Amino acid sequence: MASTPMDPHMAEARRILTVGLREARKLTPRAQAEAAHWAGGPSVDELERRIIERRAGREST
Repeated sequence: MASTPMDPHMAEARRILTVGLREARKLTPRAQAEAAHWAGGPSVDELERRIIERRAGREST
């Protein structure tokens, strides 16, 4: 079965998303929360709490 090539626009969007996610992980929890809030998420404090909890869970494994 032959694979179909990815649309160039979708490939570029995927590349941008991948870079954005990689860079976002370098931000502090507060900066990540502020970015998510401005993108339409819940309160900055709630998002920051979730990010810190998620990082703590990831580090404990």
